[in-house]
Amino acid sequence: MAGNLAISLSQLGHKVCVVDFDLGAGGLDQILGLSPEKTIANLVRDDNPDHTGNYLTPFSDNLSLLAAPERPELSLTLDSSMAHAILSNLKQSFDFIVVDMPATIESHVLATLEMSDFVGLLVENDILSAKAAVFALQNLALLGYQLQTMHLIVNKFNWRGLSLDEITEALGIPIFWRVDRDKVLVDSVDNAKPFVIDKPKAAVTANLRRLALALSIEFGKTRTRR
Repeated sequence: MAGNLAISLSQLGHKVCVVDFDLGAGGLDQILGLSPEKTIANLVRDDNPDHTGNYLTPFSDNLSLLAAPERPELSLTLDSSMAHAILSNLKQSFDFIVVDMPATIESHVLATLEMSDFVGLLVENDILSAKAAVFALQNLALLGYQLQTMHLIVNKFNWRGLSLDEITEALGIPIFWRVDRDKVLVDSVDNAKPFVIDKPKAAVTANLRRLALALSIEFGKTRTRR
């Protein structure tokens, strides 16, 4: 979702950085078809967030990636202050920062949530996914996280699963967006290709472009034309 959304935002003319904060299992580089020479692990070792730009991998003129470590064992501890500093640095250069985060609640995840204008909570319409989302929301509430920026996105919606009303009732927050189950999504993961580029006419691509447009209208920076 994060990689394809970042591409869609960049195609609208925004300058975008997608950050892979899923340090243990990140794979945005593979989804985007990139082979980063430097990753977040190198940036953490550098210990200077002002150098963040030196660790980005370009995807296109408008899109760059800050990649997760190539292997989980190369991952270093990313504390909240470093995560905050990295994102603050990126905000100076990019219109949108799209962050892919793990399901676990870690210090760098909390720092990211606190800095975010929009948080998309992805949930599938099955009981296990809904329970996991409820558990995550309960833990965030216990930690004092305010849910105003949290937006529920039902991903891979299947009409045989839980209804939208059942999901809303279980989680206690309204559904912001729905992405229907589509073979294109499965093929995209298997082929390691962004579906918004590989399948530009697919229904799921049109759906994600509408989401990108909605976010662009709500949060996009106004560019000065000269």
